[in-house]
Amino acid sequence: MPTSAQDIAKSIKIINFFSVPFAVRSGGHTPFPGSASTSDGILISLQNLTTLALSESEDLLSVGPGNRWINVYQFLEPYNLAVVGGRVPSVGVGGLTTGAGNSYFSTGHGMACDNVASFEVVTADGSIVTASATENKDLFWALKGGSNNFGIVTRFDLFTIPIPNGKVWGGNTFFLPQQTDNVTDAIAEYQTNGQLTDPDAAVIPSLSYVPQLNSTVFMVTVFHASGQKPASLDPIFRAGPVSDSSKQRTLPEMAIEAGGGDDAALQPPLR
Repeated sequence: MPTSAQDIAKSIKIINFFSVPFAVRSGGHTPFPGSASTSDGILISLQNLTTLALSESEDLLSVGPGNRWINVYQFLEPYNLAVVGGRVPSVGVGGLTTGAGNSYFSTGHGMACDNVASFEVVTADGSIVTASATENKDLFWALKGGSNNFGIVTRFDLFTIPIPNGKVWGGNTFFLPQQTDNVTDAIAEYQTNGQLTDPDAAVIPSLSYVPQLNSTVFMVTVFHASGQKPASLDPIFRAGPVSDSSKQRTLPEMAIEAGGGDDAALQPPLR
C-alpha cells in the first residue's frame, strides 16, 4: 500500500529485479479474476494515493488513483464543479479513467480518458514521468484505454466542468418485465434523436433480478446536467415507469442514487 509515486517506483525496481508477478488495484471494482488482483504475486494497492487538489483557476483537478468517484464529486460540490468520471460512487478513479471511462457527461464531453490533461506515471523501469499532449505523447495516447499495461498512474490532472447552481437532474426509473419491448423502443428513440440533439443528457439501461418478485426488472437511470428534466428523455417516461426517483439533486446524490443508495459505497477501498 504505497503512499507516494516514489514508493511505487522503488517497488517496481525490486519487482523487476526478482521477476515477481504483480497486479495493480485502484478501487477494485472490476470483478473478473486477475483484473485487479493476483494469487501468486504482489498486489500494489493504490488506496493511499488520495490527493485531491483544485488549481487556482479551478479548471484542473489533481486526483490520486486511490480515490473513488464519490470522494471526487463531494470535494468539487462546494465549487459547483464536476469532472467526467464514474456514474456510481464505489468505482475507483484509476481503473475507470485508464480504461476509457463512460460517464454521465460523455455525450457532450467524451470519455473520462478524453478529459485528462496529464498523467503522472511510474513506468516499467521505475521512472516517474509526466505524460501529456506535449510530453511523452505516445504514452499519453496509450494510457487512454490501455489500463495499467503501460505504467502505473499515480496522479490524474482532470479538466473540470461547471455545474449550474450546483445541481443536476436524474434518478432511477423501473419497468416490469412485460414492458421490456416498450422500454427498448424508448431507448432506441432517445439514441436516434435525443442523444444527437442534447449533449447534456444520458441514460444507463440495466436489468436486475429481484428475488422478492422472482423476476427481472428493467431499470433506466436518467440524467441531465442542466438540473432540469429535459424533453430529450420524454420517450423513457412515455414508456410508463412503475417507479421513478428522478429529481433535481447534487452530483454526489445522483451517483449514490444510481448506485442503489448503498452507504457501503462511501466506505474506503477494501484491504
